[in-house]
Amino acid sequence: MASSVYDAFAYTLTALYYENFKNAYRSEQGYIKKDVLIKDVLVYLNNNYREKITLDQLSKKFRASVSYICHEFAKEYHISPINYVIQRRMTEAKFALTNTESPLAEISWRVGYENVDHFAKLFMRHVGCSPNDYRKQFKNSLVEQAYLLPNT
Repeated sequence: MASSVYDAFAYTLTALYYENFKNAYRSEQGYIKKDVLIKDVLVYLNNNYREKITLDQLSKKFRASVSYICHEFAKEYHISPINYVIQRRMTEAKFALTNTESPLAEISWRVGYENVDHFAKLFMRHVGCSPNDYRKQFKNSLVEQAYLLPNT
């Protein structure tokens, strides 16, 4: 009888240990999957920011709800996925405005906006000045810096 009590006790401990391990593994795997998912969303946004991106597209592509993607992305990066795309586009536009002589329509198209007026409005809202003013300010600051350099 003592052996059957010990066997039952050992079986119960083994079952509890297995359940505990299984649950810990699941939560660890869930955390890893969530972390990877959000990083995959970021990589996707960086690689495709020039394309039209919607939350529904992200939801279908990553097989997660819109609210889940938005919540987890914002928790990790402190910005929504769509605002991240806009910010990424504005960064690329600022670089193009200061490093090329490309027309505004071309820059707008290159960073993902088909409508140059829409691009200009978003640029104004996010950067604080028009794209043309941004380019002029940059050129003026270069001229001022050139005057400040000592003649050799």
